[in-house]
Amino acid sequence: MSTPDTENVLELGRRWQVHLKRGVRSLEAGQLDRAARHFAAAYRLAPDRPEVCLALGREYLRRGQLAQAEPLLRRAWEGNRGLAVAAAALARLLGVGRGDLKAAHKLLDEAFARHPEHALLIVVRGELQLEKDDWVQARRSFERARELGAEHHAVHAGLARTFNAEGIAHGEGRADERAIFAFKRACDLDPTWSGPCVNLGVVFARLGRPRRARACYERAIKIEPDNPVAHYNLGNLLREAGDLAGAVECYDRVVELSPDYPGARVSLADVLADRGEYGRAIELYREAVSGEPESVPVWGNLGLALIASGDEDEGEQCLRRALELDPQSFHACCNLAALLICQGRYPEAARFARQAKAIDPEKARRWFSEGEMHGGLGGGLAAGCGKAPLLAKAPVLPLPTPATRAPEPTDHNS
Repeated sequence: MSTPDTENVLELGRRWQVHLKRGVRSLEAGQLDRAARHFAAAYRLAPDRPEVCLALGREYLRRGQLAQAEPLLRRAWEGNRGLAVAAAALARLLGVGRGDLKAAHKLLDEAFARHPEHALLIVVRGELQLEKDDWVQARRSFERARELGAEHHAVHAGLARTFNAEGIAHGEGRADERAIFAFKRACDLDPTWSGPCVNLGVVFARLGRPRRARACYERAIKIEPDNPVAHYNLGNLLREAGDLAGAVECYDRVVELSPDYPGARVSLADVLADRGEYGRAIELYREAVSGEPESVPVWGNLGLALIASGDEDEGEQCLRRALELDPQSFHACCNLAALLICQGRYPEAARFARQAKAIDPEKARRWFSEGEMHGGLGGGLAAGCGKAPLLAKAPVLPLPTPATRAPEPTDHNS
């Protein structure tokens, strides 16, 4: 016969179960912070229970706290080999989180020996195959997991990644129509992921279909407002269309989101210079050249912006620095020649004109032709000549658009 005291002891012993159940209900309700508090409370009361370790370990994994998640997930799997979800979560952590595919596959092999047809284990196997860019085998894994009743979102997120990878492969091979189909399929499978929309826009832009490309980039931004790749690509598109104000807005956003994004500061500076906003353009070029001290285009464009703002002496030094870095820089030669002509330093200008002619005779002939000398070049960056602009702006070297890949798919079963 139980007494009040024994009932109190039993109730204390079961409190971890109460917290665990409340944590699960909170997860289902989307109350993630509350769920984490309940799982932590359950762990304090029952740190050796595999199911408690699993719940708290998965929560740490969801938050990206791998160092805290790994020992908990190991304890869960080693404490109860029946918890296939613990093995799946730990394999995902090792393979996707830490990049240790060998350890992840070894763990999955152990788990498959006990649970050969477990849907979540097959989902994680697909994720690991994607880490090796084997999207063909990964797709088979996700399709098999779907047949076994795997959680809908996990399967669709995984399949979306396979179609995105397929699209990238086709795009790199210039099979653009096949790439478009694959990226559209990825967008349909996971409408919450912006990556395939960006990549679809890249293909449309390459095919000369800017309206479709713009729609894709804007859709990506609507899905993920903080995606710097989408903002950068949209900025490039607007710049090519002559919408410099829109391009500045996009590039500003990229710099805000990702200060070290490749090419963002230089692209922003280029557009500001095109708009005649030389002060800020010079500031951005200086920042860029401090991080890329051997970039010939940046030195050249900094020089042109300085000349346009009235500082011909420092501008000349920048152009000469560009030539020191690359004596074959056609634009640096031409721009120096133009500056020296403006200053009446004709013998020295002739030397740089001859150097430009030696680099590219046909282009030099056109550049220094009477018509172009009086027609202006490069958007009017000449200063102090008293005649039509002569300076040709160095072209911005195109950077490959980053091929956006997926965030790792997550689900409530791992």
